[in-house]
Amino acid sequence: MNNQFEEPDQPVVVEAEELVPAAKITSGTGSGFEILCQGFNWESHKSGRWYMELREKVAELSSLGFTVVWLPPPTDSVSPEGYMPKDLYNLNSREEIGYDGWRLDFVRGFWGGYVKDYIEASEPYFAVGEYWDSLNYTHGDMDHNQDAHRQRIVDWINDTNGTAIAFDVTTKGILHLCKHSFTRCYSWLLEEITSICCFYMTLEMDQVNGLFKRM
Repeated sequence: MNNQFEEPDQPVVVEAEELVPAAKITSGTGSGFEILCQGFNWESHKSGRWYMELREKVAELSSLGFTVVWLPPPTDSVSPEGYMPKDLYNLNSREEIGYDGWRLDFVRGFWGGYVKDYIEASEPYFAVGEYWDSLNYTHGDMDHNQDAHRQRIVDWINDTNGTAIAFDVTTKGILHLCKHSFTRCYSWLLEEITSICCFYMTLEMDQVNGLFKRM
């Protein structure tokens, strides 16, 4: 007879691997982690081959973390910058051209529900609107609290049913003011810098209609 006591079997704990869900690709909002680069400026048309120059920079832009590039308007236009298109079907190209998204200009006067219809019909990878509106001022000075201004942008996004995002022109406007009057708003900036940094910011330099191409 074996009088040696055996220890009962101990439960084996197996640590499960942390599962990271794959990014969900949704028409109009991409993966939700897109970084947009404005791929032109007001003088780019003077190059004569700007699209080719931009194409040569794709690898470099991608290495910097950009995932989407905003391209200049390609259509035949009254203005050389492409701001006043007169023939949307004339791209002056012998090759088939395609785009992955939309940049929607000055959407404040265009209900998000209509944008939703466009997005669902065209199924872009990425779409962003410019809801340009004046910041809130009192007696000529910018208010510290700009929540109402930011909420109007959020409301427009909600009207699109989340099919498009929007530029954070609230933060852009705040930073623009500080750039031109840093002394006056320095103390205000110190008070607000924490809340400003909590918002995802996409800055744009010009207000030109354009289309996007995914990297």
